[in-house]
Amino acid sequence: MDIETNEFQWLEIIEKKHLLKLKQIVIEFHFVFEDNDWVDQLFTQLSFPISRDRRINCLKKLAETHYLIHFHPNNFDNRTILYNNIEVPKVFECTYIRKDLCKSIHFNTKEIPDNVLDKKNTNNSDIYLRGYPYTV
Repeated sequence: MDIETNEFQWLEIIEKKHLLKLKQIVIEFHFVFEDNDWVDQLFTQLSFPISRDRRINCLKKLAETHYLIHFHPNNFDNRTILYNNIEVPKVFECTYIRKDLCKSIHFNTKEIPDNVLDKKNTNNSDIYLRGYPYTV
C-alpha cells in the first residue's frame, strides 16, 4: 500500500476484525513523527488533517494485530528526524505479519537497510539505521 498519506485514513477507519483478515501487510508510511506546519498542510492537501498523535496511534493499532517483520527507510528524502531521541526516516516501508501466524519472533540483528532484501528507492544516499530500536 502506497497511497501518499492516506494510509492513516485507512488505518483509522478499518475495524480490528477486518485487519485480522489480512495475513500480511506491506505499507509505506509518510511523515509519521513530524509535527510542523509543512506536514499539516501536506496532509490537508493530500488527504485530510491528521495530527502526529493520531498518526502514531495508527501504528499502535496495527501493532495490536500484526508484527513488524521488515523495515526499510525510503530514501526519496534521505533526511531523518529525531523523535524521542531516536533517528527516524521521514518515509519508511514496513512489512507486517498477523501475530497468530507466528510461532516465534526474533529481534533484528542485521543492519538496516538489509543489503539482500532492500534496494534504493532513488539515487539519493541510503539511510542506515543501527541500534535501538532497529537492531539488538
